[in-house]
Amino acid sequence: ASSCQYQWLVVAGWPCQDLSPAGKSAGLQGERSALLHHLVRVIGALQQLQKPLPPGYIIENVPMQFHPNSGIAKHDFGIICDMLGHPTVLDAAQFGSLAHRVRNFWTNLCTPMQLAAATSQVVRPSGRTVQLALGPGREPVQVKAAD
Repeated sequence: ASSCQYQWLVVAGWPCQDLSPAGKSAGLQGERSALLHHLVRVIGALQQLQKPLPPGYIIENVPMQFHPNSGIAKHDFGIICDMLGHPTVLDAAQFGSLAHRVRNFWTNLCTPMQLAAATSQVVRPSGRTVQLALGPGREPVQVKAAD
């Protein structure tokens, strides 16, 4: 066991293509999703190495609970929550990004309610739109779901 006096922090994610409506929608059975299990094993191993001060983690992935495929939205999301706990859904635009990028974040550093409360205090900078990142003569196009 380690005698480290500092808490380790794991900041990670795993490929989202299998869980995203924009990907192949293979779910947790997809090849890329297998990396989630490796990530959980690494965190578990670190917890065993430093039992007195277990590592903190911040993990990110797509908000698969909103996937149109109920197998992913309910079944796979449930399995992931059983492993990592319940996520907090955050949008990068809230923190100054020029585009919306909604993601799930899991952490053991605070509860999802505490994280949601803290992030609700963030004020999006005014005037920040995706247009700022586009070159001259280019216009943003609204994303439309395929029916």
